[in-house]
Amino acid sequence: MQFRESGSTPVTGEVQYKVDRIPIDGLYTFSYNDADETATITGVTSQRDFYVLPSETENPENDDITYQVVAIGNGAFAGNRLITAYLPTSVTAIGDNAFDGCVNLTSVTQVGSVDEAVFPASVTSIGNYAFEGCGKLNVTFGAAKALTTIGDNAFYGCTSLQDVGFAQGSALSYIGKEAFMKSGVSVVDLAGTQVTEIGYSAFEGCMSLAKLTLPETLSIININAFYGCTSLSDVSVSGNAENITFIGSHAFYNCKFDSKAITDHAVKGADESDAFLNCKP
Repeated sequence: MQFRESGSTPVTGEVQYKVDRIPIDGLYTFSYNDADETATITGVTSQRDFYVLPSETENPENDDITYQVVAIGNGAFAGNRLITAYLPTSVTAIGDNAFDGCVNLTSVTQVGSVDEAVFPASVTSIGNYAFEGCGKLNVTFGAAKALTTIGDNAFYGCTSLQDVGFAQGSALSYIGKEAFMKSGVSVVDLAGTQVTEIGYSAFEGCMSLAKLTLPETLSIININAFYGCTSLSDVSVSGNAENITFIGSHAFYNCKFDSKAITDHAVKGADESDAFLNCKP
């Protein structure tokens, strides 16, 4: 980078910026568990554009203990104006409605991440409605290998969300009902996960969804799971096993692929009569 005043010789140098992200005392409210010396963030006392969540805190009523912050509680940031949340590696759980209705939220990432679009690797569970209606949120899940559960309606209406792909060795086993319903996802890759069940209407109305890869572990595809995914034309299931035991009514209604891509990996009679209604290339 070059610097110069008017009429002077340019000088080349480097500018370093340092942002003090130490949490402000009194910004967060907590609940405390004395038994295991952990704390959950229950809310904030003021709204701002970004939050750097603390990894530790103290209880004013018991200052002999330093509590490790392990969770974001139910509704803790619901309706907040925030744009970015930085989570410490100590946080493993995101509660129900934690960021529900945060219409300006674009990213939730790990403290120190070089890419703010990368979802935190420390999180193991995402609660029901956790990010519902976060229309600007666009994160990727490749680093989220510890994540086991995505709750009901967790990313409902997240219209900027594009890529729901997990790395090989992912611990993900369950995707709740309406989890990604009416979101903007275009690619879903679950091949590296341990998912056994996809919930009711989990991806219903994802009209941009074009490519879907399902894991060999999958057993249940619930009713309306991919209903109305009108761009869905590229579908595959990992491995050669026939592990799918149930494909619910209208699971792939109005999609654009050959149903054999799924039924070849299902036991005989697994699909309800209208599971693939109007589903054809």
